[in-house]
Amino acid sequence: MKLRVFAAISAAALAAQLAFAPCVLAADYAAAPGTPEHERWVSAWGTTLQSIPQLANLPPLYRAPEVGGRTVRQVIYPQIAGKQLRLRISNLYGTEPLVIESMSVARAVSGSNASIRAGSGRAVLFGGRKSVTVAPGGQITSDAVNFDVAAFQPLAISSLMGKDQKLVAWHRVSNQVNYVSTPGDHTDDTAAGAFRARFTQYA
Repeated sequence: MKLRVFAAISAAALAAQLAFAPCVLAADYAAAPGTPEHERWVSAWGTTLQSIPQLANLPPLYRAPEVGGRTVRQVIYPQIAGKQLRLRISNLYGTEPLVIESMSVARAVSGSNASIRAGSGRAVLFGGRKSVTVAPGGQITSDAVNFDVAAFQPLAISSLMGKDQKLVAWHRVSNQVNYVSTPGDHTDDTAAGAFRARFTQYA
């Protein structure tokens, strides 16, 4: 399983800023029908990935956490502000279907804690549904989420993974602590108590 998250911000009245934001990915998202001409979707955060060697007795830095049936909470830092966001989920390098049972986005309390701010969480839906399955080699973009995004401020993306999911790729040296919960759906948990496992990669 390979989970790759892109945050896309609806950048109304940010055309000038976009030209000077070196961390924003170049690819734009297609505008939804009815979107005003001065608004467009722009990639605001992304990560590159490496395959995890599928070998026995790997050194500790290459041992992926168990994620099947658990909630993975990753902290990201969008590079521009906006009023809406979408998440692109990629299984481009996966060899098995990527199953996400539930996903949410919230304001992180900080960049070094699994806690989220009470009342800030929003469900991330795919065609109006909580769960999504992405075929090997495929990608999917979520529905738009109304969310006031502040540039450079941490957001927590929480994903309840399918019971058989495994990590097969990640960004190994991310300089960011991310979290895996005890079994179950903890996407809406504001406290960090259930997120007992940590890993220093983006997945």
